[in-house]
Amino acid sequence: MGYPQQASDGKPRHWKRGAWALIVFLALLPLLLYVVLGSHSRLVGDDFCFLTSGQEYGPIGSVQFWRNTLNGSFSFYFLHGLSAPLDTQTPGVFVAIIIVAWTFGLTWLIRAGFQLFGADRPPLATSFVAASALVCYSIHGLVTPGSLYIYAISPRYTLPIAILTIALAAASEVVPRTRSTGKFAAACLMFALVAFLNAGLAETYGVVQLALLTTMLPAIYTLVQRERRQQCLAFGISGCAATLAALSVMATAPGVARRLEWMGRTQLPNPAEDILKIIVNLVPNYIDEGQVTGFIAALALALCLMLTIKSQDRYAPIRKPFQLAFPPLLLCLLAQALLLPLVWTNQSDNPLVFGRFSPAYMVVVGAQVFLLLSLAATLLARKSINSLLRNRPDYWAVIPVLTLGAVYLLAGLNLFRSINWRAASFVAGSIYSLLFALLWQFHIHLQANRIKNRFVAGAAGVMLVMSSGAMTLVMLTQVIGGKFYNPDYNLSLIPFAFTFSGFICGITLANMIKRVLDPSLLSTRLTRLLGIGSALVAILIWSGILLGV
Repeated sequence: MGYPQQASDGKPRHWKRGAWALIVFLALLPLLLYVVLGSHSRLVGDDFCFLTSGQEYGPIGSVQFWRNTLNGSFSFYFLHGLSAPLDTQTPGVFVAIIIVAWTFGLTWLIRAGFQLFGADRPPLATSFVAASALVCYSIHGLVTPGSLYIYAISPRYTLPIAILTIALAAASEVVPRTRSTGKFAAACLMFALVAFLNAGLAETYGVVQLALLTTMLPAIYTLVQRERRQQCLAFGISGCAATLAALSVMATAPGVARRLEWMGRTQLPNPAEDILKIIVNLVPNYIDEGQVTGFIAALALALCLMLTIKSQDRYAPIRKPFQLAFPPLLLCLLAQALLLPLVWTNQSDNPLVFGRFSPAYMVVVGAQVFLLLSLAATLLARKSINSLLRNRPDYWAVIPVLTLGAVYLLAGLNLFRSINWRAASFVAGSIYSLLFALLWQFHIHLQANRIKNRFVAGAAGVMLVMSSGAMTLVMLTQVIGGKFYNPDYNLSLIPFAFTFSGFICGITLANMIKRVLDPSLLSTRLTRLLGIGSALVAILIWSGILLGV
């Protein structure tokens, strides 16, 4: 056992270890409460049928029985056969398994992901705190607690997310380290096997996994360094092939045709009607309080960790001073103009009451007026602001501080009181447009200085892929299946998509801020203030979730 690390004054840094131990415990506390609640879960509905068949037929026999009777989710019924000896304790055990596996996988993925993209691995305690918080925010955003606590549901729609996270973490770990062709081929085969078995937990999830792995291929080609690109593509292609194989196995099960006929889905779906249903079901997720909460909390957490913890990153000094570009500002102004009729057509919390003064709703109206005036004034004074930035380059940090301050205040409108769909749409639209514009501003500045930053394009891409693509595909499978898929259960991926995309967005912004950061006192203080403010936001949201557990 080594001695405590010594500070510059010769005193041991026991207080830092104690502080980190407290932070780790607090991050773990909500998950422990979820596990305790899960221990009270009991068998409900179809659980009794699956448990009985598992006890009677065993793992293999259970797969054969349900494949001929109901559907082809072979991994799901094999899992029921394995867990049959647990009897009535099965639901509570699987709640703990899911939370532990999910947290472990995210911790590993964060550390391996940083190394894969050429950055230093974050400390284990930092990665664990981030992973615990992401799992907590994702569980908080679930459409229904049944996605975690009901045993007929959680292994089909929530457990696969944890398993895929572990598989991706293992692949990210293998790529930089493996040099032997034979070992790499074995690793790809193992990844494909895990993807095959994971997709076999549910048809709906199999489609989503195929979509996620497919959209990862262009992302890998764009973001990953050239010397590691082919290996990452090999993992992605093997995973897609294995997922397709699993979907084929499930689709050819005799029980699928029987079930669809019983449900009245003998005709092909109408594409026009289904697209309309997808849009109608998709939009509410963007303005849902739980999804916005997870996105903002993960964003604040990433900024807090990346800006307040010292790193070994060393970047060349930026030559050109920070300048406000016209297109991002115009984007924000156009976004507010599009939201203008939505906000101003009603001035009450009750959507049935038009034109009647409501003090609560007028807060939203006032917020949009302030944003419109601020953006218009910034556009008009852009040349003067750029001239000031050329004379005082250290003032650039005011821009991300004010923008993210506005984002946090807007999120507060959605978090601390119940608002109707019009106000929620304004909040969500304003948050996403401001963040995208801020990313765009930094991207233009870094391009002007001929600095390559793979995370720049990645943040917006991940936000779109995770938050739009995944949700659209889940909705598509839901609509095609009709009543065959329960919308309350198969949306477990959506809160995780919002949370993870917010985390990536925060890492990207922090990375860009560090690249622009100069040793001047003002910019250092402002970025530190931004990190501390983000920490307070993350703590406030964490406290609210903890009290709600």
